[in-house]
Amino acid sequence: MESLLTGDVLSITKRRRKDDQPPNMVPLRKSRKSRQLSMFLMMPVDIGSEIYSLLHPLDLLRVARTTKLLRTCLMSRSARFIWKRALSGVDGLPDCPPDMSEPEYAHLMFDPHCNYCSTERSQIIIWLTRKRVCRACFIMHYQRTERIRYSHEFITLPSQVWRFAQLTGSIIHKSWFTPVTRRDGPVQIANLDLLRNLVNSFSILPHNPGAHEQWLKEVEDNYERRMKNTEMAKLWFDDQPRKRSEELAEVRRKRQEAIIEKLTNAGWGEEISKMSPHLLSEHKLVRVSNHLTSRVWKNIEGPMTAFMEDIKAERLERLRLEIVTKRRQLFRKYLESSCLFSRVPVVEASQFEPIRDLIENSPIDYNLTTTDFEPFQCSLVAFSGDWAASKEPTLLQLVQKSLVAPLVPTVLKLATTFFQYSLFDEPIHAQDVLIHPSLFQRNWQPSAALQRLFQDFNQATWNLGNRLSFHEPAFLAAQAVLASCNVRPPYHLTAAEMDRWNPLLECTSCYSTINGRLIMTWKQAVRFRLQF
Repeated sequence: MESLLTGDVLSITKRRRKDDQPPNMVPLRKSRKSRQLSMFLMMPVDIGSEIYSLLHPLDLLRVARTTKLLRTCLMSRSARFIWKRALSGVDGLPDCPPDMSEPEYAHLMFDPHCNYCSTERSQIIIWLTRKRVCRACFIMHYQRTERIRYSHEFITLPSQVWRFAQLTGSIIHKSWFTPVTRRDGPVQIANLDLLRNLVNSFSILPHNPGAHEQWLKEVEDNYERRMKNTEMAKLWFDDQPRKRSEELAEVRRKRQEAIIEKLTNAGWGEEISKMSPHLLSEHKLVRVSNHLTSRVWKNIEGPMTAFMEDIKAERLERLRLEIVTKRRQLFRKYLESSCLFSRVPVVEASQFEPIRDLIENSPIDYNLTTTDFEPFQCSLVAFSGDWAASKEPTLLQLVQKSLVAPLVPTVLKLATTFFQYSLFDEPIHAQDVLIHPSLFQRNWQPSAALQRLFQDFNQATWNLGNRLSFHEPAFLAAQAVLASCNVRPPYHLTAAEMDRWNPLLECTSCYSTINGRLIMTWKQAVRFRLQF
């Protein structure tokens, strides 16, 4: 039978020599197996043992789980010295209990897997059973004592041995077993596996009192020995979170010191000495629990420099605002010593453009005094007049909204024109409405800059929030007061004329045996009439 393989095909199937390969042929890639740690298992035993003994116990457990060969080698009795050296390398770890093997001890203390379902991140250790348990498995393997004490499975077990299968101290996952009422008392939880073991050993005992007493004594001795052997391990394990926290805090402290040193070398030493320490320690790039290396610093140098620039800008802005506050107080003293204090509010005068520029835009290191405001006195006088004139249209609009107010050009000068601020019931006459303290209440802050301005002068700008309105009851009360002074309608008498006249009015409806009748001025009479 003729072969289906031709000569050319047969030549391909034969191994070619390296010299016979065509020049354009790409050399074959090396086998993947040659790039693995296939020779690791072929090293001498003493070298491998020395390497294994230097590992952390958890890493040694992981190595033992990689292959069957390594598991056989590391789990044999001859490899016990490897586990002992690995456990002794852990700082402060107590010796392995006599009734446990070293791999079991390493698994209990370091492996965060549940012993029942192998769930990760199971940090709870039940020292009674020396097992790690997750919440789901805890509910399956642990039950309330009162629920199972009289069950068919455990009813034959003597009551003296139940305490050897119950949890003591703080109960893990106790929220699942929280008593319904306070009368239930402390929760007692028993391990089902230990109870079953006790039931099995008790069931095969001979039926005589001596055997039962000996068995009870053995169970008690075994329990005491077991708890005593794990006491030091429990103390060490419970102390690990604190030690770990201290270690991470020390790493963060050294990282912060290294970053401060780097920033100081970059010229930020003076700024660091002026800033609050927590600003740097709480930075997200500083409080990382990793050591600072040159590579890490290269990655965070830009953000840290930008952070220091922002800190410096904020500090200079705070310094500028503090100086501005002092200058505003200085301007207030200057205005109080002049004749302008009663003509224009200080917060409004401070917003006069030359004054505002002098206070806010002068260099920080310039020592401003009251003499620097004197060149602007004439300008301030003109500003006070212009400011008062700018408010008249607003007041006229409020008067025009009323149905009882007279629509005359001099309505703001009449003795009957009163206004009311919505936060106060007190009537305010038109001649006092521009300087009345209630019109400068800090009831609304539209921006941070205005809030700082109001805080420095302890007052807001005039009629902030537009809460001023015409006071119609006070208008009618003023007409009644003028009528009692024999003034005939229309009541076009101005407030200035009433002040010059200054009539004193007596209340005929009230009388005191000590003080007699109440005597008041015409403005007091308007306020008094509004009370009745």
